[in-house]
Parts: sequence; structure tokens; C-alpha cells
Amino acid sequence: MKSNKYHSGKYVGWVWFSWLIFVVTAIASAVLINQSGVLEMPSGIGLTPSAFSTIAICVGQTIGALLIAGAFTIANGIYEASIEPRPD
Repeated sequence: MKSNKYHSGKYVGWVWFSWLIFVVTAIASAVLINQSGVLEMPSGIGLTPSAFSTIAICVGQTIGALLIAGAFTIANGIYEASIEPRPD
């Protein structure tokens, strides 16, 4: 008797959720940078401390979300390759 315990895709939802969080974070960061007026600043003067911190926070959050999404994807791939049996 064959068991249906595996091939459930139980961690695929977490992978999709983490990539969704990444996309939302990237969009929110782009909107925040655009609305804060950082892109309209003259380039010869340099960035003010508030503009620099805005860019640093937005980029840092987006990179963090990307790392988490990548980690969930890698962990799911390892799980599927090592734990779940292959169909015959």
C-alpha cells in the first residue's frame, strides 16, 4: 500500500509567501524613495543624512527580504531533494 505522506508540497506556501514579501518590500521601497524626493536632489551637493538613511533603510530591507526568500527557496529545494521520495 502506497503512502501519500510525501509530495504534499507543504513548504511551497512559505516559499511563495517569502517571495511575495520580497516583491511588496521592493515596491514599497521604490515608492518611499520616489516620494521622499531623494531622486530629485542635485548630484553635485551630495546626499543629506536623512536622504542617505532613507536610501540605506530601503535598500537594506529589500536585500533582507531577498535573502529570506532565497533561503526559503533553497531550504525547500533541499527538503524536496533529500526527504521526499521520487515518484517511480
